[in-house]
Amino acid sequence: MLNEDYKEMLQILLGNETKFLVVGAYAQREEIEIEGISIPFISKENLIKNKLSTGRKKDRLDADYLQSSSDA
Repeated sequence: MLNEDYKEMLQILLGNETKFLVVGAYAQREEIEIEGISIPFISKENLIKNKLSTGRKKDRLDADYLQSSSDA
């Protein structure tokens, strides 16, 4: 599932206790395990909140899509 270079980069970051978050800045996160690597991601709920807070039309459309896909 993960590109080998990307997987290696994530392992290096995690191995060096580097603080990082995939998609987003300092927001509440969820740990997602992919191929044995626990990766911090912004939660879907917080991604929606972040999208709505920008005031941009394209982010509003993204938020609407994310909200509708969670209802399905």
